[in-house]
Amino acid sequence: MSAATHPPAEAPPPAPPRRLADRGPAVHDTVAADYWTTDGPTKVRRTVEVGRAELRGPTAIGGSLRGARVDARGLLEVVGRIETTGPLTVDGELRAGGEIRSGALSVHGSLRAAQHVAVEGALLAHGAVRLPSAVAATAELSGDIDLVGRLRADRSTLALKNGSRVGFVEGTFVKASAPVPNPVETILGRFGEAAIGRIEAQRVELIGVSVAVVRAPEVVLGPAARVSSVEGTIVARHRSSHVGPESRTVPPAGLVR
Repeated sequence: MSAATHPPAEAPPPAPPRRLADRGPAVHDTVAADYWTTDGPTKVRRTVEVGRAELRGPTAIGGSLRGARVDARGLLEVVGRIETTGPLTVDGELRAGGEIRSGALSVHGSLRAAQHVAVEGALLAHGAVRLPSAVAATAELSGDIDLVGRLRADRSTLALKNGSRVGFVEGTFVKASAPVPNPVETILGRFGEAAIGRIEAQRVELIGVSVAVVRAPEVVLGPAARVSSVEGTIVARHRSSHVGPESRTVPPAGLVR
């Protein structure tokens, strides 16, 4: 006798998406949802795991944040690690106590991270930026920048406010600029200038910044660029740029207090 045949078991229906919508002040122990939206002050004591999150209002997370995509407006403060496979976008202030790893990172306002930042795509940060180190496919930073370690990206564009500090920039192309001082500021001394410790790239373009060491086959020195040491070829140079150790003259009496 032939074995009895049974019709194939039907696949169970897909689980409905887990949605969480907070309106007004909210407090959670943890959050696990496919789609999480907030509209008001929100606090999560421990971890957050989401597919997509749209956060409107100050959000504080006591543990880690993991998701596919996160869009935040206002303050987003995460004590632990932040990890998104897709974009992380913040219009306001992002504070991270742990590492940030993201498919793409865009912050307009303030970015403060206590540990390393790794971005698969574009790293965009405009405003106040405080990072120990960062790696990205491309990097575009502008404003008051304090990056004490290494920034590694294929292409980096830095528009630095005077007083900014960057330790080491490496990649294929690096462009760094800062406001060029007016004649009065030049006479009084270049106080608070934007400074970079070292740049290594295939092509480097500088305007108004001070760099200790540049190593590149092609170097372009624009207005008020200052480089202590160049390892490579200067292909273009503005007359107001300076190469080599810099001696500074004391301003004439009466011009400073």
